[in-house]
Amino acid sequence: MSQPPEYPGEPTDPYGGNQNPPTYPPPPSYEPPGRHSAPPPGYSPPPPPSGPPPGGYPPQPGYGAPPPPPPPGYGPPPGGYSQPGYPNQPVGSKFNVGEAVSWSWAKFTQNGTALVVPVIGYLVAVGVIVGVVIALASSLATTTTTTTTDSYGITSEQTNVEVGAGGVIAVAIGSLLLFAVLIYMQAAIISGTLDIADGKPVTVATFFKPRNLVGVVITALLVALATTLLSLLCIIPGIIFGFLAQFAVHFVVDRSQSPITAVKSSIATTRSDVGGTLLSWLVKYAAMLIGEALCLIGLFVAFPVALLLQTYTYRKLSGGVIVPLDQPGYPQGPPASTPPGPLPA
Repeated sequence: MSQPPEYPGEPTDPYGGNQNPPTYPPPPSYEPPGRHSAPPPGYSPPPPPSGPPPGGYPPQPGYGAPPPPPPPGYGPPPGGYSQPGYPNQPVGSKFNVGEAVSWSWAKFTQNGTALVVPVIGYLVAVGVIVGVVIALASSLATTTTTTTTDSYGITSEQTNVEVGAGGVIAVAIGSLLLFAVLIYMQAAIISGTLDIADGKPVTVATFFKPRNLVGVVITALLVALATTLLSLLCIIPGIIFGFLAQFAVHFVVDRSQSPITAVKSSIATTRSDVGGTLLSWLVKYAAMLIGEALCLIGLFVAFPVALLLQTYTYRKLSGGVIVPLDQPGYPQGPPASTPPGPLPA
């Protein structure tokens, strides 16, 4: 490392800042040529250039020449740019049923206890209600047996069961109670699956806290009534309407829409990607059929997976947020300690 220059008059500088001994002549002054000196006689500066250099200037964008075309593959994606959380963005083409199934199964395995325990509770309640209604209707019914003998002497008995007024009332009350439990279960589990789609932590209690329950009940009654009336005319219109209105409850729970608006939003969302929605719908009901085939025990798994699949389809097609799956091999959360930096030089 170089030392700072010494100043004149210091004891360590015997020559007063002049590095040459006194016997040496002073160095000649240096002045760059052409600076602070007059030009030689007869010299004149050359004239400035009056035209473009040989070959001309290259064309510049915006000055008469069109800009060069973009490279291949450059530009916005088909359908425009989209951001999650904005329902008006055209995101229907981005739905993939394979990704939907993978996401639903992964989220079920991550939240298995929180999903299975409420489903078991709801299905047990449904079974109890059905059993009580059947028992009451049977106890209040009257049975008559008629014996007849034909001309060949063969005797036959015919049993007739007549349900009285009490049995009819019991069946009606049981049906209403069963409908209420099913609607409450649907609203509560959809509320929980929407929390999972948002990336929120869920517990067993989450799936017993439905949101916008009054709106859900009205919407479910509206969809059920319209589907029944259309099915009475012809079975196909009823199936089509039920398929188009399958996301109405999601819009009520997730965005607090009115029943009519929710049905319209569901129809528009389904029509944005009919093929993807149909595949999701078929996979959902296939899972339910498999669950029923496994002695109904499989419904404890098939039912929550089916609702997770439906929630994923709803959020994806309507432009909502879907929390991505955790990538294997990457640590979750911040590092345990800050890595050491480089050693000081």
